[in-house]
Amino acid sequence: MTRTGEFKVTRDNLREAVDLALELSKADLERARQAPAEFALGRDLELGIRALELIRSEMQGGAQRPPGQRSRMFTRYVVDEEERMAMDKDLQELIMRIEDVYSRTS
Repeated sequence: MTRTGEFKVTRDNLREAVDLALELSKADLERARQAPAEFALGRDLELGIRALELIRSEMQGGAQRPPGQRSRMFTRYVVDEEERMAMDKDLQELIMRIEDVYSRTS
């Protein structure tokens, strides 16, 4: 089993999914900052954290955009940087699933 525990992201557990992904991302970022050679990993994680924090803030009553206009910043980043991604694939996929569910949730 992976760290994400085959976590299935749904509309009903979206907040829990965001919290889990943030917790894992921040722990990985802390480790990456202690190893100077992990610059690429740190960059990936920082963008993932920024995307998750945006989703969390919108869910907590911030300015929510309509479902079709919600940011998929991390997913676009992965498409552009896929060859150079240093982030754990399971965590990367979890964040992308969160963005997918969030972008379709009203």
